[in-house]
Amino acid sequence: MNNHKVLITGGGGLVGLYLIDHLTSRGYDVLAVDRSEIATAKLLEMRERMGARRSFRVEYGDILDPSLVARVVGKTRIVIHCAGLK
Repeated sequence: MNNHKVLITGGGGLVGLYLIDHLTSRGYDVLAVDRSEIATAKLLEMRERMGARRSFRVEYGDILDPSLVARVVGKTRIVIHCAGLK
């Protein structure tokens, strides 16, 4: 089992969803962050379908919030930035 902790910003987007699927299948500990309530709901549904073996964490929030960034980046070794601005 891989113990690398990975943060994916924009986790509810197309690339983020693919990365979550790919990394969790290889044993990575993934934390997905997204500011969209719809995308966050999509992430929670995906996590439910994957089951306990390939679970990941979901955090709702905007990466422009310094307190969120400090909290989630401090828990990870790798950051994959997929979030965009609208």
